[in-house]
Amino acid sequence: MTPIEQAKAALEFIQHLHSCEDEGMASGQPSKEDYLKAREITDDALSALSTIEWSGEPVGLSDEDFKRMDDAFMRDGHPDHHTGTRIGRTHYMMWLRDNGHLPPPSLSVDEVEQKRKDICKRIIEKWGDEVQINKIQEEALELALVLNQRNCPTKDPKAMEDALYDELADMKIMMMQVDMLFDTERIDKRVQFKFDRVVAKHLTKAITRS
Repeated sequence: MTPIEQAKAALEFIQHLHSCEDEGMASGQPSKEDYLKAREITDDALSALSTIEWSGEPVGLSDEDFKRMDDAFMRDGHPDHHTGTRIGRTHYMMWLRDNGHLPPPSLSVDEVEQKRKDICKRIIEKWGDEVQINKIQEEALELALVLNQRNCPTKDPKAMEDALYDELADMKIMMMQVDMLFDTERIDKRVQFKFDRVVAKHLTKAITRS
C-alpha cells in the first residue's frame, strides 16, 4: 500500500470507530463537542487525502516528523498519546498540523521552487497574461506605498512591518510570473549588463599610476 492508501485506510477505520461510539456520548465520554470535532477532522483529512491522491502529489512523514509528534504530545500534557502505531500516527497527524506542531513533509529547494512555478503557471492560465501584467503594476504600487509609510510616526510599527513583508511576498510571487510573461533571455541579458556596470563603476578599485 502507498502512504496515501495506508493513511486513508487508517482514517477510515478511525471513522468507523467514531460511529461505534455514538451510544457512548450519553455517558459524557467523549463530550459531544469533542466527538463532533473528531468526526469533522477525520472527514476533512479523508477528503484532503483523496484530493492529494487524485493529483498525484506525494505524501509522507519521516521518523523525525514522528519524533516531533511525540515531543509535542509530551509538551502539551498528553504523555499517554504516542505514534507507535500506524493508526495512532495517522490519527494525530492532522491535529498536530492544526496546532502548529508539525510542518508539512520536507521538500527539497528545487521541489519547492518547481511547485511554486507550477502554481504561477496555473494562475496565468486562469486569468490571462494582461490581467497578471496589470497585477504586477498593482503589487509594485502597493509595495512602494508601504515602503514610503513604514517609518511614518502615526502608523503602528508592527502592523507596518507585517504589511511590508506581505507586500514583499506578493511582489516576489509576481516577479516569478515575469519570467513567464516576458522574454526571459532578454531580461537576463539586461540583468547581467547592470551587474557588470555596477561592478565596473562602483566595486572595482581604480588603478592609480605612480
